Amino acid sequence: MELLAVLFCLSVLVGICLSTLSGSCKSLGPRCLGNLRNATLAAILFSQDHQDRFPDEVPVGEGGSLGLGWDAWLHFRTLSNQWMKPRDLVCPTESKGRLGSVASNWTGPRSGTLSYFINVDASAREPRGILFGDRHLAANGGALQPGLALIHSNSVLHWTRELHQRPLTNFTYGNLAFSDGHTEGFQSPDLIRGFLHGLPKPTRLLMPQSGVGNRGGR
Repeated sequence: MELLAVLFCLSVLVGICLSTLSGSCKSLGPRCLGNLRNATLAAILFSQDHQDRFPDEVPVGEGGSLGLGWDAWLHFRTLSNQWMKPRDLVCPTESKGRLGSVASNWTGPRSGTLSYFINVDASAREPRGILFGDRHLAANGGALQPGLALIHSNSVLHWTRELHQRPLTNFTYGNLAFSDGHTEGFQSPDLIRGFLHGLPKPTRLLMPQSGVGNRGGR
């Protein structure tokens, strides 16, 4: 009888822990999607002021980021006039170390935690094209490194466990934002579907730096 009581108590505790973890996961996931949705809205507002062109299609002299090199920080900073701040580009599931390196504004050195990649080949004229996405993306078995990453038609894509993983499982997922303003979550097995519909091949992605003190550029 005592053993049954102990087992019952343990089952209750496990249930509480799973519920807490699941609730945390569910509450943070929509916030990350919200970040991507806001970034996409900022890019769309920018395009409306620049003849249907996103920042990566507009030369620096005209207020865009074309020609700034391969530092995602500099490209995202172009959207600061659309009320985007560095903290708006950080997923709440980032590790404490990375969360601690979030920049307070865009005026400092070009470094700091960012959670999302940029598709520099995105076009406002292709509404189903991928514009931004979670940084924990891997191709052909290895996580994509900061800077320029080239995705080919035969690239095998999946998410790492770094940002989004269901509690106590190996289930990984991530979020993509599209040029028409909508965002969508993809499990690793479905990831290639999102890219096949949303990217020309090959496609250049700008992966963010790992934190304060890093430098980008060509």
